[in-house]
Amino acid sequence: MGKASRVYASICLLGAFAVAARSHVAAQETPDKTVRVSAGVMAGMVISKQMPVYPADAKAAGIQGAVVLSATITKMGTVENLQVLSGPEKLRNAATSAVSNWRYKPYQLNGQPVAVSTVITVNFSLGDRGAPEAGVAKTAENADTRPAPEAASQPTPKAVRVSSGVMASLLLHKVTPEYPALAKKAREGGTVVLHAIISKTGTVQDLQIISGPTILRDSAVNSVRQWTYKPYLLNGMPVDVETQIVVNYSLPMGPQ
Repeated sequence: MGKASRVYASICLLGAFAVAARSHVAAQETPDKTVRVSAGVMAGMVISKQMPVYPADAKAAGIQGAVVLSATITKMGTVENLQVLSGPEKLRNAATSAVSNWRYKPYQLNGQPVAVSTVITVNFSLGDRGAPEAGVAKTAENADTRPAPEAASQPTPKAVRVSSGVMASLLLHKVTPEYPALAKKAREGGTVVLHAIISKTGTVQDLQIISGPTILRDSAVNSVRQWTYKPYLLNGMPVDVETQIVVNYSLPMGPQ
């Protein structure tokens, strides 16, 4: 083989390697991206929801409360990668089993379906029939779909919506609510869900009751008002935060 032929062959090989390298890079540059979306937005995209079955042993033991899950919603709208963030142990399997069967309308970004990471809260409350309340899992959805309280009257601030799980990790000081004597006497338990604005300095500025037994609401609000958080940073700057706070009451151990 002449020198010119060898040079030509080398150029061809280099070209082939370059094409292969570009193909490999392109494959790595276009992975599936998971977009973080609030519970409220995803609530409006649920097309099929299975109600959880209240575990018999939890019901017998009077166990109730909220199970908070992190989830990935695929491009097809199916639920994957469910992880329990918090909640009573005896209620967790019932919550994950139900939510794993939920179906969503695919979330689109720039006209293309994308996978989504979000948080789902499933509330269990013992009522007259000893079953999960009719509004199971609605609290997290309602909390995120509501506008920030008094947003229209505040000209400048923007409250960044942050999941309850993230804000829980920033909690510096937590005052445990007192179990109201009347509620304890009536053996009234349940979950109080609050919509909250956390200021740039980490104080609780505004609370709105989303749901929960009336007899427990004042206790929850009075305690949460005293909570303080590490300031949430966005691009290195502290910002106001809009989130939800769930306060669980169960007998005989009292508020959780």
